[in-house]
Amino acid sequence: MMAQGLAIDPDALPSKYNAACTHALLGESDQAIALLEDWFDRADPQARRWIRFDADLASLRQYPRYRALEELAS
Repeated sequence: MMAQGLAIDPDALPSKYNAACTHALLGESDQAIALLEDWFDRADPQARRWIRFDADLASLRQYPRYRALEELAS
């Protein structure tokens, strides 16, 4: 289902964020962070703040690339 959503509209921000969460939950940190980086560049500032609190992304908090996104979201 996730792949279908991204295949239909690869630029859909909700699909990209949800796919990042799914990858994070599956332990696929590189894929999750890459999707978040792309999403982050186009998300509105208020939406960006959500990454600091989303429990689905907890497994990513140890990675410098993710922490850089968190800092930008402040």
